[in-house]
This record gives sequence, C-alpha cells and structure tokens, in this order.
Amino acid sequence: MREIETVQRRNTKQFAAVCEELLGRGWQVRFRAEGESMRPNILNEDAIVVSPLAASGVRRGEVVLSRSEDGIRAHRVMEKDRFSGDIVTRGDSGQENDTPTHFVLGKVIAIERDGRKNSVTKSGQRFLHAFRVQTHRLKLAAAQRLKRIGSSLALFGFLVVPGILLNAVPAAAQADLTMSQTTSVSVVDTGVNFNYTEIATNKGPNAVPAGTLVVYQQTPPNTTLQSITVDANWNCPNPGARGPIICTYKIALASGATTAADPIVFTLQVNAGTADGTSILNSATVTSQTVDPVPSNNTSITTVLVESATQADLALSMTAAPTPVFLFSNLTYTINVQNLGQASAAMVQVKDTIPAGTTFVSASAPAGWTCTETTPPPTPITVTCALTGTMAQGASATSRFR
Repeated sequence: MREIETVQRRNTKQFAAVCEELLGRGWQVRFRAEGESMRPNILNEDAIVVSPLAASGVRRGEVVLSRSEDGIRAHRVMEKDRFSGDIVTRGDSGQENDTPTHFVLGKVIAIERDGRKNSVTKSGQRFLHAFRVQTHRLKLAAAQRLKRIGSSLALFGFLVVPGILLNAVPAAAQADLTMSQTTSVSVVDTGVNFNYTEIATNKGPNAVPAGTLVVYQQTPPNTTLQSITVDANWNCPNPGARGPIICTYKIALASGATTAADPIVFTLQVNAGTADGTSILNSATVTSQTVDPVPSNNTSITTVLVESATQADLALSMTAAPTPVFLFSNLTYTINVQNLGQASAAMVQVKDTIPAGTTFVSASAPAGWTCTETTPPPTPITVTCALTGTMAQGASATSRFR
C-alpha cells in the first residue's frame, strides 16, 4: 500500500519565477519574511510588499528584493556600480555586505506587522529606519555592557523609547484566503485528458479588492496543458504547454464569498512514456495584496495516480496489534488489499505465513472471501484468503488473522 507523506519544502527557483513573472506584469507581490537579517526594521514573519522597479531604478538606502548566488534576499542597497550595474546589499542587523548582483526583482514599499501596514516610501522613512538600526545596535551594545557594569540603563531607555513611539502605524485590512481543488479522476492512463477544478474562498474579515486576487500554479511534471476554462471574471493568459498558470480575479471577493460560481477549470494530459505508479502532483496557491492573517492555508495539493487502463495494480498493507504483546495473549494481524489500477483484478489471493512462536487461532474476511489454512505438517501454517469474483478499481478488502 502506498503511503501519503507530508512534505515541507522551500522552492527558491519557483518563488523567484513567480516574483519575476508578477512584477514583470506590473503587479505587486506580498510574502512573509524569514529570518532576522533586517532587524529591527523587518522582523521574522513580517509581511513584505514588493512593487516593480520605477524607471529611475535602484537608489542607495532602498530595500530591494534581489537574487544572487546566495539566494533571494530583501536587503538594503549599500552601493551601486554605475558601470556594471551591480548592486551591493546588506541586512540592517549585519556587518558584512552580500555578494554583488545585478538581478533585482523589485523594491520593498511596505511592511505589515500585527495587522498594521507601514509604508517605507513615505518621506522620512529612511531616516527612521537608520535611526532604528542605530538604536538596535546601541541596544545590543548596551546589553553586552550591562553584563559587566550597570551604568548604562538610563541611556539605553532614552534610545529605545523613541524607536517604539515612532513605530505606530495604522491598521490594515485583512482577508484569510483559502484554496481548494478537485480532480475529475483519481487514476488516469497516459494520453488521457483529465480536469482540475479550483475554487478560492475569502474567510474575511475584509473584502479583497478587484484585480488583486491571484491564483498561481506550475503545470505538473509529466503532463501537458490542454486548455483553461474560465468565465469573464477571470484573466488567465495562455502559458503554453508547460508554463506557469497565473489567473487574476477581475472583481472584488467579499468576506465569506467564494469563486464557486466561476471556478478555474484546466485540462491536462499525461505524457506518453510516463511510468505506471507515477503520482501527478499539482500545487495551487491563492494570494492577494490584502494582509492574510493565516497564509498557511493558501495552498492546496492534490495527486492523481498514473495507471494503465488495461491492468490492475494491487497494493497491500499490514498492521499488528497490540504491540508489544504479552505471553498467552491474542495478537491480531490486519491485512488490507486494494486495487489501485483501472482494470478489475481476478483470482485475488492474500497469503500469510503464521510467525514462529505463535499459534493460529482464527481468520476472518469480508463477504465473498474464503479463508483456509494448511494443517501441520508442514509447519509453519500458511493462511490463504481468496476472493470469489473480481476486485474493481479502487475496491479494497480487509482480513484479520489471530
């Protein structure tokens, strides 16, 4: 029996591709910061809003989203080479510069924290950020000195309090977006079309403005995109056979509303030569420019199994209970068999050899199954449960041996 595993991973290339695609279209991008390299101005789990670069390009002191051989960072511009176009960035809490790069995705224009949105492009923000950095460094230095002497407490409080007072920002709207997707099949053969139906939901408390809700996904490996079917409320440019699928909702989505009346339906076909047993995994993500208080539910993942239309594929799993087991107590083995293939399976049998050191007590199986055991000699005993008839696609049966 195949087991479903929960996998958590970060895909830097996919994230960079999404940002580059959306920013290139003139849209803003919002994501969660990870790490403390920009402390105290940007904290871990702060939401960052990035906009496309203006015609004037990058200026020293601005915070930009850039990509280098070290990965993707939202750091402050320290230097710019006017001949090569390379920039050098550094985290506000760091002492060393990052690797120079010329690949700038966009400029950070706002930071969201605790439901409040603070623009970093307003007049005086650079001075405020610089003041916070110096305050933070003085705070750290004072904390180190306080371990040895206690004479710096008054200066420490004088430096920290202004930074706290200057941090007040107005409350921002919030919208908890979720994503769901269903497939037309659970098992499919190569060369056969199948569909994904996707629906976005706004759990509120505020509405998502028109033209800001975006659904993104990559065409799954081992498939070719056949078509995207949407109504007039969606804008889904043709990505080609294997490109990223990016759809924008043209109208506002109210709190508590869904796109069930106008879902995204896209059709795929499994490529020829894809091996039986391959899982087609599709990951779809919904986002917007409105603060999302629960970003962990923005992505939905589904799998479709590739199996021949003319063959059965039997899978078996077994568990034992109780574990551990005491002497002279009953031990039960539960065996489940399932047909994952598309064709019905005939002459299905489950055979189990009773372990040494145990005594066979009984066997049970669902209706249509018959269980028999060999009589010693020989030893060990073998129990066989046979199905009368056939096992259809997706069908399963559970036997128990004591």
